[in-house]
Parts: sequence; C-alpha cells; structure tokens
Amino acid sequence: MYPKIDIQSLKQILEKRFEDGFLTLRDLPTPDSFKDMQKATARIAQAIKNNQKIVLIGDYDVDGVVSTTLIKSFFNHLDYCIEWIIPNRFEDGYGLSAQLIEKLPSCDLIITVDNGISSYEAAKMCKKMGIDLIITDHHTPTYPLPDAYCIVDPKQKDETFPFVEICG
Repeated sequence: MYPKIDIQSLKQILEKRFEDGFLTLRDLPTPDSFKDMQKATARIAQAIKNNQKIVLIGDYDVDGVVSTTLIKSFFNHLDYCIEWIIPNRFEDGYGLSAQLIEKLPSCDLIITVDNGISSYEAAKMCKKMGIDLIITDHHTPTYPLPDAYCIVDPKQKDETFPFVEICG
C-alpha cells in the first residue's frame, strides 16, 4: 500500500526538487572534473593502443543497462571489440562479484558501470590476477574503497563534481 500524500505536499516536493531549474547537458561540468576520470581515460586509451582485452560489467537495472549500452556504443564507434556482461543476480551475485570474475574470459582491463563500489573481493581478485579495474558507479561508498586501478563515483570523499546524484 502506498502512503497517501496530498496535492499541496506533492507540489512543495516538486518545487523544491526543481527550484534551480532543469539541467541540460550544457549545464553539466565536463566529465574530466570527476576525481580519477583522467586516470581512467588514460588507462582505456592505453588498452586500445596496446590492443588489450577489455571487459565491461554492467547492471541489470535501467541506469546500468543504459550505461552499458552507451559505453558499448562508444567502443563500437571506435571499431574496438570489447566483451560486455550484465550479471545474473541469482547466479553471479550483484555487480562485479568474485563468482563472476572466475567466469570471465581472460582480460587486461575491467570497467564497471553502475556497480563496483562495494566489490572488495572482486577487486582483490583482479589485483592478484594482474587485471586493472576501473570502477564507475554512483552508489554511496563505504571506506576503505575497493583496491581498484581507479574509481569514478560522485559520492566518494574529496569528489569535486558538483552533482552527487548523477546516475551511473
């Protein structure tokens, strides 16, 4: 059962939500203002230059599927072949899990989209296997962070990107 909310309360919520107006893409800061974004892009460029194997790990929800599709489309545009996986929560667990790492084809670089900020064991496995891990997520991290090559998440400490609620 949904809680009842009166029209006046709903109006106040919506007015507060949009009191600064609507954002458009031109209103967003450049992506390189994210902490670790330049490190992530440099590693991806290195992987492409050296023809390394890249695996993209998405999520099954809306922002995860859209993010996975956008990143895959980017690599398609470059005519660079990557593997991509949307994990099965029932078989693989949530996001980048140790179970999933064991199933992956050998690779040099893993990029997560909309997951990974709580993938401590998987990050340890990647490190042990010599796989660089780039985590891109928007969920609230706990500390210490996973031991990844780099992490792009607007909710991590010392983040300067001004929109902490931007999705994956």
